Amino acid sequence: MSFAVGLSLLMSLASCGPKEETTELVIGVTEKNRDAVAALADDFNGKNPAVTVKLRVYGSEAEKNYYLSHGADDCDMYTFEEAVAANSYRNILHPLDRYNSTNRYMVSVINCLRATDGNIYVLPADGIFYTQGYNTGVLAELGFSVPTTLSELKLLASRLKYTMAASETSSSASVGGRDSVLFALMSVAYPMFLNTVTGANALNGLATGTVDFLDAAYVSSWRNIFENLQVLYDEKFLSLDDLDKYPTYGIHRFNGESVVSIQGSAATVGGGQISPSLSVKYAPFVGEEGRDACFGSMPAFYLAASTQSAENSEKSAAMTLFLNYFATSDAQKLSRTTAGNMYISYLKSAAAELPAEYAELRKLASEGKMFVTDAFYYTFGECTDDMIAFLSHQINIDRMLYNIDQKLKEKRDSESFSIAQIRTPYLFEEGRVYTEDTALGTFFANAFTYADYVDGVLLPSSMLRCSLLEGTLTEGELAAIFEERELAFANVTAATFLTLYEKIGADSHPLTARLTVKDGVVYDGAGQALGEGQRLVVILPASLAEDLGADAEIGSTFSSTTRLTEYFRHYYKE
Repeated sequence: MSFAVGLSLLMSLASCGPKEETTELVIGVTEKNRDAVAALADDFNGKNPAVTVKLRVYGSEAEKNYYLSHGADDCDMYTFEEAVAANSYRNILHPLDRYNSTNRYMVSVINCLRATDGNIYVLPADGIFYTQGYNTGVLAELGFSVPTTLSELKLLASRLKYTMAASETSSSASVGGRDSVLFALMSVAYPMFLNTVTGANALNGLATGTVDFLDAAYVSSWRNIFENLQVLYDEKFLSLDDLDKYPTYGIHRFNGESVVSIQGSAATVGGGQISPSLSVKYAPFVGEEGRDACFGSMPAFYLAASTQSAENSEKSAAMTLFLNYFATSDAQKLSRTTAGNMYISYLKSAAAELPAEYAELRKLASEGKMFVTDAFYYTFGECTDDMIAFLSHQINIDRMLYNIDQKLKEKRDSESFSIAQIRTPYLFEEGRVYTEDTALGTFFANAFTYADYVDGVLLPSSMLRCSLLEGTLTEGELAAIFEERELAFANVTAATFLTLYEKIGADSHPLTARLTVKDGVVYDGAGQALGEGQRLVVILPASLAEDLGADAEIGSTFSSTTRLTEYFRHYYKE
């Protein structure tokens, strides 16, 4: 597990030896893209002695964005995992429309990234592509060809249903478990609707919260999309039977040479995981007409610039230099987070590096028929259960559409709804928070004693991620500060409490409330030592249930985030 690092941590990637009169640029990154950006910074520093690029590393995207939104960060540039998230910070990010580096990208891709004010605030690193792979050898044996329209795809699905071996759960293999349902939706929704101007506006509105899923202008399109998607599942072209299988199960099925197609990203189904004995063609998603063909892609990350730094002439010049470097083929190759040839570049001038089986996709990209998927996953990522219920005929389409509409509204509300005004910050003290008591740790443990009578609380300090900053705290920001875990009420003896305290202490610092431990003895809130057999009602991680003695009783469980939300909403007083 990666833990958050304090704002004071700066990772210098400058070339060896001192530099004089250099301009320093600090890029705020996360552990996820740290290595890729480090490679870029190291290469850039070696080529540009007048500028030194350093990194400030955050434990997670949520933490970085939390500091950014509270004005607690002064980086010059930032990485983002999603363009839609970056665009919500346009009040502090600098528009990149007029930079020469922006003009080097494909127009269709840049248009996908525009914020609601029409400006561009991020530039993408090379991405992996999302599409459909067909086993052309099996298709040829059966006398079928790769479909070029949705009607042809549904006809193929119907014929395959009666042609494929009875042992096959479907004629397609899916990769990604429950997320494969999102991929399947994407494969139908984009060519039918989302890759049009109207559809793109609808998705952008959903992602930014300016439109509702059931708006009259769009509901018929969503209904049409899901009805066609259900046909593909009913005809067993796609299957819900494999959702809980291990991640590579779909690849194993496809490599068995009896499955016609496979759905997934190039990073999942490429990179040598597909048997070289198979004849595979990667084809676009298909719509009502051949011209609707398109495919998706996901950048490794996005790069943005701070308005405050852009207003400083020296910083501005340095950022321009780095952005110009970033928008080159050589830099884009360094930005790739994994090895392999399954990447696609968003640069206009990028050479076609893809293998022959991907050639059709490169051609479509040059025609502007490649979309960026992060807004789609950002919007629908929490709606999978309702889609599965509909596709398995547990609920009808009206109920599913209503449920999705409610989920999207709840997501929007949780991200923006204020649950507290923090007037006194609690700082994440790097070097102390995981080894000893701190104000943040004490505050966190005490928060769980507010409503119910409990004798004490015992939690690991590893649940602390970053500082609780001054200002407005929203429900969506809690995950940036405190890790969500399942907690439980338990009735234990003081001896068992001490054992659990020592177990937590082996990997983290034990956080307690109402109870303390000193020299192997448990004390209550009044400072009285407790006998080993004294019974206690405590809150602790549900994962510790297996370590409880035979005389212990485990009670109800609950989410730590739900509990904290209630605490901040109703009981937190400054």
